[in-house]
Amino acid sequence: MTTGGCSSAAKIWNWMSVNTAQTVKRDVLFNEAHGLATDIYYANTENQPSKGTIIFIYGGSWRSGNKELYGFLADGLGKYGYDVVIPSYRLYPNAAYPEFVQDVADFMQWYADNAQAFNLSLDNLYLMGHSAGAYNAAMYLTDPSYAKPLSYQAFIGLAGPYDFFLPTEDPKYIPIFTENGPFNVPNSMPAHQPGNNLAKIVKRALLLHGKDDTIVTPKNIASFGQYLTDKNVAVQTRIYDDVDHKQLVSAVNNVPFVSHNIRDEIIAFIEKDSLDNK
Repeated sequence: MTTGGCSSAAKIWNWMSVNTAQTVKRDVLFNEAHGLATDIYYANTENQPSKGTIIFIYGGSWRSGNKELYGFLADGLGKYGYDVVIPSYRLYPNAAYPEFVQDVADFMQWYADNAQAFNLSLDNLYLMGHSAGAYNAAMYLTDPSYAKPLSYQAFIGLAGPYDFFLPTEDPKYIPIFTENGPFNVPNSMPAHQPGNNLAKIVKRALLLHGKDDTIVTPKNIASFGQYLTDKNVAVQTRIYDDVDHKQLVSAVNNVPFVSHNIRDEIIAFIEKDSLDNK
């Protein structure tokens, strides 16, 4: 799950993207002890209420990535009338599993306590993640040990390692999943959690993957999709031909003439239009 080119690619997308956000609040602190903050992108709704809030958890193999890289994604979703909130979380070696999942949980509690003060939705709320960020978000949702002060209209997972990753012998990941205990085991993955009352926390899920993804294999969405179905969460899946790990998230942009239908299908799903399972 390397991310060598993700940072440079994201900078290019940010440079090319057409900014449709009406207002951006940057570095809003939500965890002072660990210096964690969030960026808030308010959609340009031309004096109309926003349609809801999308919380996006970015990836980076739990070693890299930052919220500033994903302004292009906020532009791509904001043009449809959705506010986008992108929180940070601790990375290895400053944190190891399960601390980065706890950071997501801490942010969700902050959001529940502060959404109204920042004019963000508590009713039409969507949780979206890419790669390691999709893992963090899914693990937070499915592990009942984390408090759930919010409920979500949908979870949208892009190339998430939900299963078939642990145990690992890869020296890049062993310390991340063993430093705080013997967690290098399959039950540290979302698809192996109890998922108590999951259908009351999230109504629907959209799991997307690229067929050309060599970093996180597409079979992850089959196992996690079945898990969610068993928990009475309505699931739709899509595997895109000729799309790799980075392209799946970079497609959610607002760059003229190059935006992929991935973005439009995410919006169609959010807005409850039909999306064929494939």
